[in-house]
Amino acid sequence: MKQTLIILSILLINIVILSQNTKYKEVKLHPVDEAYKNPKFKEFRNKLIQAVKNKDTNFLLNHIDDKIMFSFGDDNGKKNFIKSWHLNINSQNSNIWSELYEILRLGGLTNLNQFFLKKLSFLTLFHQI
Repeated sequence: MKQTLIILSILLINIVILSQNTKYKEVKLHPVDEAYKNPKFKEFRNKLIQAVKNKDTNFLLNHIDDKIMFSFGDDNGKKNFIKSWHLNINSQNSNIWSELYEILRLGGLTNLNQFFLKKLSFLTLFHQI
């Protein structure tokens, strides 16, 4: 994972440096969804999307690991996730539902290890070139 982040950081730095002296043609980034490559994952994701649309807190919390890492600080874990996203108080109004819907709606890519990744725009650009 660290190796991947280092490589992506180097690529991003090179893009920034090269963009200062280069004119680019306009490129449109289209959503890419490779969930079909893993039918079991696609089935689960479809259930998750429905749960998000229904704001089903029980479904969401039943599928979150107790050691979830959701921030850059020390306040990770399921208990803090619930508190941070206000799922313990009027969960129907939590911002988690709109955030998750946007993430899931835009699809993602699979890597060589068959993990499904939420794509970043620059990753999609390299995928489409």
